[in-house]
Amino acid sequence: MTLTSSRFGYGAVALLVALGMIIALGAFAQTTTCRVRADVTEGEVNALTGGAQTATVIAGSSLNLTGANAGDNALICGFSLIKWITNILFVVIIAVAILLFAYAAFLFVTAGDNPDKKTRAKTFLIWAIVGLIVASLARLIPGIAQTLLVS
Repeated sequence: MTLTSSRFGYGAVALLVALGMIIALGAFAQTTTCRVRADVTEGEVNALTGGAQTATVIAGSSLNLTGANAGDNALICGFSLIKWITNILFVVIIAVAILLFAYAAFLFVTAGDNPDKKTRAKTFLIWAIVGLIVASLARLIPGIAQTLLVS
């Protein structure tokens, strides 16, 4: 099985989805508080709460999910979870892309006159570039989520 096979791709996607679901269930398993997973800026808090709250929320802090601000705090907590997951995805995808670049370079250097190795190296190079594009798009997900959560 090669790195570019569809089985590997489907397995990786399934693993990431399962990991995200486990993390999400763990984040909301508590009923009265929610642990913030990633920093949420003052502007993001303001946008999520419609101006009701204007403070930066630091990762690791707990938000009370009961009382007057329960709904706003749940939005902030959910948004921080989305940011945390996309940050992890970004790092993992960048790491894989770097490995693919290195492997493609190795194949190009060792290919000599072998056209099969050169074609394989080009394929890995293309997938590394696709990985960089996907990692860049992953950084847009929190902004899209914020727009969807607010509207």
